[in-house]
Amino acid sequence: MRLGDDEQERSVVASGAGAEDAKPIRPLLPDFWCATVALLATCLVLTQVGWLAQIDVIPKGLPIVLMVVIAALGFALSIAGRHASMRARVLLYRASIGIFVAVLCCFVSSARSIAASFRVANVTVSSCRLDPVEDPKIGASSISTICNVRRVDGAVLGKVLVQTDEVFDPRRFYQVAGSLEPLDDSSWHRYLYMKGCVAIVNAHAVISSSPKPANPVRMVRTWLLDAISPSSSPSRALIAGVICGRTTELSQTQAQTAFSLTGLTHLVAVSGSHLAYIAMLIESLLLALGCPVRTRSVVVACIMGVYVVFTGCAASAMRSFLMVGCSSLTLAVRRRPHALSGLALSCMLLCAFNPKSAWDLGFQLSAASVLFLNLFCSYVAWTIERAGAPRMVSQQLSMTLTAQWATLPLTVPVFGSISIVSLAANLVVGPLMTALLAAGLVLVPISVLAPLRAIAMIPLDGLANASIFFADALSKIPFATIMADGAAPYLPLLYLVALAVYALWPVIPRLGTVVAVMFAGVAFTCHVIYWSYFVPPSITVMDVGQGDSIIIREGSSSLLVDAGVDEAALEALVRNNVVELDGVVITHWDKDHWGGLPAILQRIPVRRLFLAKGAVDAMPKEIDASSFEEIVELGSGDSIAIGSFTCDVVWPQEDVSGEENGDSTCLVATYDHGGRSLRCLLTGDTELDQERAYQRDIGNIDVLKLGHHGSGLSVDGDLLKAIDPEVSIASAGRGNSYGHPSQECVDCVRSYGSQFYCTIDYGDICIEPWQGAVKIRCSRNL
Repeated sequence: MRLGDDEQERSVVASGAGAEDAKPIRPLLPDFWCATVALLATCLVLTQVGWLAQIDVIPKGLPIVLMVVIAALGFALSIAGRHASMRARVLLYRASIGIFVAVLCCFVSSARSIAASFRVANVTVSSCRLDPVEDPKIGASSISTICNVRRVDGAVLGKVLVQTDEVFDPRRFYQVAGSLEPLDDSSWHRYLYMKGCVAIVNAHAVISSSPKPANPVRMVRTWLLDAISPSSSPSRALIAGVICGRTTELSQTQAQTAFSLTGLTHLVAVSGSHLAYIAMLIESLLLALGCPVRTRSVVVACIMGVYVVFTGCAASAMRSFLMVGCSSLTLAVRRRPHALSGLALSCMLLCAFNPKSAWDLGFQLSAASVLFLNLFCSYVAWTIERAGAPRMVSQQLSMTLTAQWATLPLTVPVFGSISIVSLAANLVVGPLMTALLAAGLVLVPISVLAPLRAIAMIPLDGLANASIFFADALSKIPFATIMADGAAPYLPLLYLVALAVYALWPVIPRLGTVVAVMFAGVAFTCHVIYWSYFVPPSITVMDVGQGDSIIIREGSSSLLVDAGVDEAALEALVRNNVVELDGVVITHWDKDHWGGLPAILQRIPVRRLFLAKGAVDAMPKEIDASSFEEIVELGSGDSIAIGSFTCDVVWPQEDVSGEENGDSTCLVATYDHGGRSLRCLLTGDTELDQERAYQRDIGNIDVLKLGHHGSGLSVDGDLLKAIDPEVSIASAGRGNSYGHPSQECVDCVRSYGSQFYCTIDYGDICIEPWQGAVKIRCSRNL
């Protein structure tokens, strides 16, 4: 392997500094990294084009044409290499090889996907067996499980997402009655396509189930999960996630919310650290037994491979396994391993085997983190230490800062938020989670023995509970997470800065580091003051899954209308920088409108609760009435003032129990100040029968929040003509079993000429009053 001339530099001592201040050596990048970059870029382009062809956005033959064009580009690079210098020739040849391999693999992957789509589309759901291949995900309205579709003779037809009301056991085959739906152009369905799914099965009923043939890995996983009992407590759910890679139960707890808000979810995902600890444990045992180097390497690689299969073969784990496997193989042949070479080779192997892995967020985060940690971690630690920080602190800070540097351009466009406390959270919770992982790999297998289970789980419960406690405490800090624009120009700039730093490898003055830290502190202080006292007038329909949650704000005043179905509403408030609520309106007692309120009350002060007249008696017991200064009943004609907003109640027009969709409290939020105006109708779950009754009290509006998540009965042409909305918004969750928003509703809105938005596709949808118009901002842009 030939190394670049500029990569042969050795440490440089900063002027006036002692030997202990020697600048770290710039890490070496192998030349075949250009092949890796070419392969990844080609896979990203071709799989995206394949997706667009799958959903008929572009002609079916266009991917083949593009493959030919890109292959021709690779050929042109190889021809150009003949006339270039030796160094450039090597780079161009390797880039062309990466392109050729990617085109071939994408062609095979695309052909398989098309064939699977055809096979699945031409069978009856009830005539096939569903084979669960991943842990289920429990949503607000259904349970989703990725399954292989098998014929009776066992042949695999394709992979689908199955939505049902019960949890599938991975040890059994299922036969269901249901309907088959093709993938559409939503971002959720694009994610499924990249996971290998070709359709969605809405299962109405399970007809039968039968046991699968015995599988040793599956049996061991079942024994360990039974011993852990992840559904028994949040701590056990966390242990199951860390050791076994099962997060089904953890996702239903507040611990998951706390880890998400503090930027700690990467500590739960099976990653390179898991495999490193396994390798260390097995290596130590084999070394004690006197095994030779090659034997140890082979055994360690085999056990790590089994563990990756055991935890579900996530792309990030596969990358880690391949990378560690490359290092083990290198040691086995008595060569010095090179981490960056192993990373490049593992990325190439993974994407060559499955080109769609290039779009897997876990793989992207894992690869980017490892790349940046190997390139810049020692450099960042040295810079921080030169500014006066102790060595131990600088090492911990550098790992967290470098990982965030690598991953922010990837996570912000997806999640629309940045965790401010993640640095402190990683410093506090990181060591606890490391101890939990190391201890769990030893004690969880011991806990399979019933007599030892109680003793073995005591230290694990202690570590898990401590991790959850500190994550929860840090997540309650005001402005722990701030909302960020996924399309912000500074995001790709972070990677350009990385290129500049690697090229120049500069010595940053101590004063420069101190000034940068002070600037960050001032910027954060200004951010806090702005979102506490100077929030511009806005109404935000927040993305909380299959539920409703809308925040009305101006200055320091805020009103929440509905609280979603679970902790997602709290996460939405946090990412929108809400730290206090003047009031909460619960439109009615369907859980997808109040379910997130208990979690909100634990973290955010709420002064008043507003309910429809007569609905107080049906308040769920999960809501603590003592949490509010006042509970106010509303009727038609009442109003609520929030800053310069006036929220007029137009429904219900008589006392209600609050238990039916038609009992929903409906508000017209009006803003008219400083030459800007906005009128927005918030309909709860009311539909046409109720909407026709109160439409005469509304007049023309600017924005319509569609009733009942955009159901087929939520709107019609006559209603739209009566209220004339410029914008119509539906709040719904990905893959919901109700089919919200219905195509009938979407077509009706678009045919009228109103702009249609849905939280499924656009995330949080913020409406601001503007002069003569309304301004729409979305956390995700299609």
